[in-house]
Amino acid sequence: MVLLSSVAVQGTTVARADDDDTPRSWSIPEYNLDANVNRDGDAQVTLDMAFDFDNDKGRGPYLTFVKKQRLTDDPDHWRMIDYSKFAVTSPSGANANVEVNDSSSAVQLKIGRKGSTYTGIQRYRVTFTVHGLIAPKSASSGLDEFNWRVFDNFDVPIDQANVKITGPAAVQRTACFQETPCTSSKQGSTATFQGRDFAKRDPFQVVAGFPAGTFSEKAVARETKRYHAGNTFGLDPATAVGTVLTALLAGWVAVRSRLKGRDREFAGVAPGIIPPNGEGPVQVRRKDPEVAVAFQPPRDVSPAEAGTLLDGSADTEDVTAAMLDLAVRGHLTISPMGADRKGRTKDWSFTQTPQSGDTLRSWERTYLDMFFDGSRNVTTAQLRDQHDNNTLSVATGNLNTAVKTYGWYDTDPMTLRMKSLGAGLGIALLGVVIAVAGAFVGWGLLGVPVLLIGIVMGVAGMMRSPGRTAKGTAVLDQIKGFRLYLTTAEADQIKFEEGIDVFSRYLPWATVFGVADRWVKIFQDLEARGIYHGNYGWYGGDSMAFNAGFAYGFSSSLNDMNAAMASSMEAAGTSSTSSSGGGFSGGGGFGGGGGGGW
Repeated sequence: MVLLSSVAVQGTTVARADDDDTPRSWSIPEYNLDANVNRDGDAQVTLDMAFDFDNDKGRGPYLTFVKKQRLTDDPDHWRMIDYSKFAVTSPSGANANVEVNDSSSAVQLKIGRKGSTYTGIQRYRVTFTVHGLIAPKSASSGLDEFNWRVFDNFDVPIDQANVKITGPAAVQRTACFQETPCTSSKQGSTATFQGRDFAKRDPFQVVAGFPAGTFSEKAVARETKRYHAGNTFGLDPATAVGTVLTALLAGWVAVRSRLKGRDREFAGVAPGIIPPNGEGPVQVRRKDPEVAVAFQPPRDVSPAEAGTLLDGSADTEDVTAAMLDLAVRGHLTISPMGADRKGRTKDWSFTQTPQSGDTLRSWERTYLDMFFDGSRNVTTAQLRDQHDNNTLSVATGNLNTAVKTYGWYDTDPMTLRMKSLGAGLGIALLGVVIAVAGAFVGWGLLGVPVLLIGIVMGVAGMMRSPGRTAKGTAVLDQIKGFRLYLTTAEADQIKFEEGIDVFSRYLPWATVFGVADRWVKIFQDLEARGIYHGNYGWYGGDSMAFNAGFAYGFSSSLNDMNAAMASSMEAAGTSSTSSSGGGFSGGGGFGGGGGGGW
């Protein structure tokens, strides 16, 4: 009986670090787990773990345990593994504060506290109770198997793992499985297992076989109903016809939604022209006109604002462009900090220069204040550690508000999108209610038409660009004209302006337009020919090394500001498989999970 585990912990979580985000020096030298199992299948577990932070400061480890597994040979049920009575101490004196994030699918322990950091080896003892690891009278072995996938998704390597299982009867058989050979042995009622040299996300499964009948009926894992299309939705001529009609209706709704998103424009004037006082006859724009090349960006429009107007949404790329723009305007300097294995800069240092005489917009001032948070210098490495940092979300929210304030939209574009999404979700929820009510009698398909309408409405509302005002459309045409220049101009066609470093001034715009690499290469060519010599005062690194790698590395670093570690829950939930029909042949084990450091 094969199982697949899934999904993430709700609420505040410790995110899983990507390979390049977790300090390469962190490791777990020892992972010693001792479990005493009673006849009812309850395992009292003690985990003694050494976590080596080396010279890279960390607050503590986090651990993830999978609770919910899908049975592939019984698609109508979930197998549940229950954890309880978590307690954490630290024999080495590290902070052992524990935050437990629990959901129906996984449980995660975040150990340590923000502000308390450590280097070197720290030791932690974690105790808990787990139920649901027993496979009574396995079809292949004829034994009651304690079959545990101890871990499968650690973000740091493990030098050595020792597992000891003590049951209520003599152990008859043992086995263990990992990517490299492991060892197992038995003596009386105790089975021991040892594995070494686990790379990141390597699995470790242990199996101890006890005589059939060792465990009581209470040891059987709890199962919950799993509803899916196969056991809840029926197909008959009536529902088939209804589904076809719904598809047609959903298409009509999508077309109507798209029509509502049309831009308006000033009538009788050329694209990009705003009449005096911004007033004049207005009409719905039927098609996008050709725009003339503009050799300068629109007046009083920042690159981030332009990016927001282009697609009707403030996003990470717009905030990246804002940071570059603020640097070029003298509000901060940006310096590279080393390179990764591919020679690309991974981390950057930002230093505030408050003496700049340039005027800040309201949202830019808020952005800088939150980004530096009272400090003069911030690095991307520090930002990745600030899991509660909401600078990015506030900046994008303020950008959405700004473009509405300027009169480019009648409503904050994000608010309009959310209203469209809310309406769609409301209709979709009605469809779900109908489907769920009908599912109990096999008629769940009746709710699908309503559900589809809601989904189409919600998705269309979120994906379409909200209709711009006539003023917003005129500014958009100006932006498109400048984009045409940056995306087509060759080195000999660049127009230099007296007293302006064209390369630096327009680099944030090139970032918004997605042509930063092209812009950098053009000026590399000009500089090599002696035609151009830039002023990189805002860039703290070697100006000779300024190349396309900078644009890539900086943008990549800032995009990770609020996502220093990706979700360990997702990885744990999608990687764990097991076989309860025959644990001694390998193939998974109940449970799974992993962790890392933060």
